[in-house]
Amino acid sequence: MLDNGNGFRESYGFAPSEEHSLISSGEIYNDLEHERGYTTGLIELTTEQYNAVVDFIRDSIVLIHLITIFLN
Repeated sequence: MLDNGNGFRESYGFAPSEEHSLISSGEIYNDLEHERGYTTGLIELTTEQYNAVVDFIRDSIVLIHLITIFLN
């Protein structure tokens, strides 16, 4: 869960593109509504660190789509 401290929250998950498939391409999806049974606790980030995490996630989403297109 990413929280920018101003009420904007994002959460992402990674799973196979085909539901219940053990062999499938992966997909990063919005995971904000996922119930969490445990947490590692709060880790405070600077604005620079927060932006780096968000950029990494967004770049990963683009990369996975490009790989999926290439493999299909």
